[in-house]
Amino acid sequence: MLYEFILPSINTPKFAVFSAFGAQGNNVLHENMLANYIPGQTTDIFFPNCYGGHFRMYRYLIESNTLCSIDPFDNTRSLRTPYLTNIIRYLAAKFNVEEPPVYAHPAFVRAFVQQRGDSINCGYFLLALIEYYSKGYNPTRYPYNFNILTYKQRCIELFQHVIDFRILPHNLSNQIQPIVRAPPHALATQSLHATSPTTQAAATSARLHQQIQPTQVVPSSTLHQPTQQPPLSPLSSQWPADDEAIVETDNEDGDENFGQIDEDQIMSCSSDEDRVERKRPYVSQLEFYRSLYGFDRTPREKTECNTFNGSKQLYQEALNHSWSAIEQQRLEELEKVADKNTQRFESSKVLREHLQRHLNKDPAFRGKQIGKIKLMKHRYRGGARYMHHKFRNGIAITAKCGRDDKFITFTGNPQWREIQENLRKGETWIDRPDLVCRVFSLKAKEFLKDIIGTTRGVFGKVKAFKLALEHQKRGMPHLHILLTMAKEYKLTTPAAVDDILCSEIPPLPADNDPHFLAKMRHYNQVLKLMMHDPSRCAAQCGMKPSGKLCNKDFPKPWCAGTCVNADGYARTRRQDDGRIVTIKRNNGRQVDVTNQYVVTHNRYLLLKYNCHINIEHCGGSGALKYLHKYLHKGFDKAFISVREKIKVGQKLQRNAKTASTSSSNDPDTVDYNEFHQFRLLRVLGASESMARILSLPITKQSHVVTELPVHIQDEQNIVFDEKDEAQTILARTQNDGTQANHPAVSQLTAFFKLVHSESSNVRIDKRDKTRAPHLYYHQVVEKYWYHASRKKWIRRTKNLNTIGRLQSIAPSNVERFCLRELLKVIKGPKCYDDLKLKPGTTDQWFETFREAAVAHGLYIGDEICVNILREVITYAMPKQCRQTFAMLLIHHQPDNPQQLWDQFEDEFLDRGTFSKDEKIRRARAHVASILFYHNKSFKDFNIDDVDHDDLMHAINNTFSRIVADGNARYRIMNQLQRNFVDAVLASFDNLSNTSRDR
Repeated sequence: MLYEFILPSINTPKFAVFSAFGAQGNNVLHENMLANYIPGQTTDIFFPNCYGGHFRMYRYLIESNTLCSIDPFDNTRSLRTPYLTNIIRYLAAKFNVEEPPVYAHPAFVRAFVQQRGDSINCGYFLLALIEYYSKGYNPTRYPYNFNILTYKQRCIELFQHVIDFRILPHNLSNQIQPIVRAPPHALATQSLHATSPTTQAAATSARLHQQIQPTQVVPSSTLHQPTQQPPLSPLSSQWPADDEAIVETDNEDGDENFGQIDEDQIMSCSSDEDRVERKRPYVSQLEFYRSLYGFDRTPREKTECNTFNGSKQLYQEALNHSWSAIEQQRLEELEKVADKNTQRFESSKVLREHLQRHLNKDPAFRGKQIGKIKLMKHRYRGGARYMHHKFRNGIAITAKCGRDDKFITFTGNPQWREIQENLRKGETWIDRPDLVCRVFSLKAKEFLKDIIGTTRGVFGKVKAFKLALEHQKRGMPHLHILLTMAKEYKLTTPAAVDDILCSEIPPLPADNDPHFLAKMRHYNQVLKLMMHDPSRCAAQCGMKPSGKLCNKDFPKPWCAGTCVNADGYARTRRQDDGRIVTIKRNNGRQVDVTNQYVVTHNRYLLLKYNCHINIEHCGGSGALKYLHKYLHKGFDKAFISVREKIKVGQKLQRNAKTASTSSSNDPDTVDYNEFHQFRLLRVLGASESMARILSLPITKQSHVVTELPVHIQDEQNIVFDEKDEAQTILARTQNDGTQANHPAVSQLTAFFKLVHSESSNVRIDKRDKTRAPHLYYHQVVEKYWYHASRKKWIRRTKNLNTIGRLQSIAPSNVERFCLRELLKVIKGPKCYDDLKLKPGTTDQWFETFREAAVAHGLYIGDEICVNILREVITYAMPKQCRQTFAMLLIHHQPDNPQQLWDQFEDEFLDRGTFSKDEKIRRARAHVASILFYHNKSFKDFNIDDVDHDDLMHAINNTFSRIVADGNARYRIMNQLQRNFVDAVLASFDNLSNTSRDR
């Protein structure tokens, strides 16, 4: 296909870009090109796809003095990067441009070619560059995932509004007349409004636009029209051509580079463990809805009306139904796979004993089937297991890279110019979730480059990061980000914290201040975007007499200087300067605020992005587990039950009728279906639906974390089919993976074989600390990758961000738990016996792993309980910590349980507004309820028992003194809240008022 276009507004030569759909198109194109279009018509010709077999056809053109000499290349992506780079340099020299635009940077060209380097897109890339240089504004957005016919038609629709052009078929028929359209100059000037301070990228773009608007500064984020197709720019990597994978894939095929993320793909749709390229001739359901709702196809749809995204609340309802249909289809497919899957996983030793016992009793056991429970895998995005898996991975990253230093919340601003200027008449930002999500994703990616990127680094070098995208019902989406800084960039002094963070209202600048406008802008943005509104919770925020604090802990206490609290959070400076500022909220109310109500922020980021960006300096175990839990809490959940009010007699008749028609199931059988639970509790909003349709990420992490199994010898998991005969399954249990002439059966036994192999290999340098004999089991994934089909560890050739974490083991499984503890402290074991070796000897071994753990100081009396609780409190919530304490009492029976409780009592208490004594009482009652189910009580462990009423309330999931608690909460309510509570209680009790104390 030949794209030839004329630039009518300026005196520049004619250009032609040749791109053929396949080899046959190339042959016809090249033959006719020489005959019809070279003599006196075109002065510059570019070839996005020069196949190696056609090199001789181009030799005449390349050697011609009238043509641009560009290196031809074979049809490989590796050679397209230098080719496009040469074109960029050629065009820059031709138009006397000092620097290329942001999206013409060689780093972007390299990423562009790697992700979308086919010949068609390369041709569009050249068109975009020529258009940019010649007219001085950003090119239009080009399509990316349509078939050939749709591709050509979309090009006509998009190009005719920008530049005069004509599209000629392969035979270059002269019968086709060019389509002439005048370029709308309004579109050119619309993208040249400045909304943020000058940055390095923005300054580069601004210099390129000086001929049009020399006084304007163009930030890179404003160079994109979010209502069009995904932009051909560095910010376009989040719009994939392929549908997102239904589940995240594990590295089962043996990929050394598995799970690595490029800086430009931090906000891409794929997670940190899946990037699956798929070629298929059809469009998925997700891609269909994305093309249906994602953009405006004509100028009329953009400015006047769009049938889909212009329908306001009906459009939001359609988005929810569309994503629900997509998710329902995925869950049904996964559930079908679970139904058809007849494979089971069992411990080898347990399975062999079980089969052998039944084979001896009943040979007919060979045909007997085993029951099934439907579980959602942790690889399904958004599921509870997925978020819990990410939570544990985040804790493993923190354990490897150090504690988190900053907790950042980046919230979108509905008043962003990119949103407001693209709204149609009568629309609000709430009516356009597609526009909101696209603009937010562009802003968020630029923001992540500022704080995580290696070239900018507002806070310095980032060692690790974790982020999650959340949605506020119908509100703006927001990102939660946890950063772990490199050692030299950690904030260790109050002066360093004050240099980065600010929690005060800035002073008004003087009239003669040279930076008057910038300081006034900062002052107004703090009052508008970074103030906690005390009128929303007046009784708790100090506007009314009350001893309570709001859930955000406002008003913050006065602080003359920055200091770090015991919980790890930094108390930034909030000086009592006597200033009281009156602000006007959106509802028209005026509120007086002081420095106590300022949300901690960074001045530079606030000025650049013009949105709410809360930055907290965090640290300590208490902050660690809470922040990771907050980061990976997942979507909102709710359960609604609709019941019909009928008379008793009718209810009995209906129950009898239902019982007669219901299917006869085993009354002792209870189905456990996590797919059904997921669908039952799902809550969706239009913003989240649109974000999922656009394939925006749910979570991202800087490192890939691999969970490593831990099992006793001959107790590894065995995969078998339910229909397999018992003798066939029994034969698979004979190999324990430790014999030299047998393959490994797990990653642990493969690690043993790797250590043994490298220890005996004379060609390996024994002083190399990166070899397996010098590594712990959980460190092996950092230098090796596991080939699942070959059952062996293979040496890595690249240093990648990979971390290993050992499988969690319950302390009640003493031997296996002690094995896990030994693997954490013993380097390079060749077999299980090396873990049992007595310290200081080479030929003496312990009988059990427990004895070895005791000898190494890993399992000695109450110390193991202390170590367990210290580890648990770093990632578990107080409820899980209490459960662990109860399990330690039941299965380990420590020597001094009261001392153990006193040591970790603060970690066992829930967060809330109750007094500490009340929290202790409820925590003890919860532990007592767990002991009750195991026929034990506190008296069995020499601990003061709890009150019987407290125990019963804990068992029944209620609380003691519930009336007193309700009255206490009722007293702190405002009048509107009391009216609501009174109405609810009145309707429930069918009374005119309640008996609650006023």
